[in-house]
Amino acid sequence: MPLSIRDIASALKLPMTTIERWARQGHIPATVRKNVYFFDERIIEKWAKKHQLPFRPQDKKEMDELQSDSPSLVRAMKIGSFVYGLPGQSMNEILSNACQQVPMPSQEAQQELYHLLIEREQLTSTGIGKGVAIPHPRTPMEQIPSPLITTCFLNDPIDFKAIDDQRVFVLFILVCPKVDMHLQHLSRLAYCIRDNQFVEFLHTKPDESSFLTRVNDFEKQFEKTDPS
Repeated sequence: MPLSIRDIASALKLPMTTIERWARQGHIPATVRKNVYFFDERIIEKWAKKHQLPFRPQDKKEMDELQSDSPSLVRAMKIGSFVYGLPGQSMNEILSNACQQVPMPSQEAQQELYHLLIEREQLTSTGIGKGVAIPHPRTPMEQIPSPLITTCFLNDPIDFKAIDDQRVFVLFILVCPKVDMHLQHLSRLAYCIRDNQFVEFLHTKPDESSFLTRVNDFEKQFEKTDPS
């Protein structure tokens, strides 16, 4: 099965923009179909060994978990990754820097995401209170195969025109390929953030492992209370 830029970036622990640039410049073996790069796992493994780079592709179980259709914040957050100390002094600057960290299929898709997020913020702020914002496009982005949430802890809290006027210190950038997926993940995020202890936990800027463990606990609670 061919691997995508996102798969290779994850396996090599490198930014997607780096892999895309290397592929475009011919520095890493790749094939192109309709302007999309694909990679052969065995060829990349040999290439990585030659260049003394670590290479750990996701195993079948991990791939199955990430491609599951059932809603899961933990899975979406693993796909979207975590960013600590995101720089920026304005909402536009923060969103621009954040979108560069979102694992979209290409730089063009990252730029499109940025414009969609700005468009959404111009309607009404996604700052939902307590120092938390959930930026998201108004419409699904079909370029991605499954929902992703990029968690960004800001270097400095900023004015996001939130409903409670509190400065935002953490963003959850939510991107989904379908409307129903968006609503499911948004409901789960809101459930977590309603809990003040969870928000206090966010203020500690927890490491990825601790964070996902805490979110997993909340999802189990959510599933017990959710009538659907």
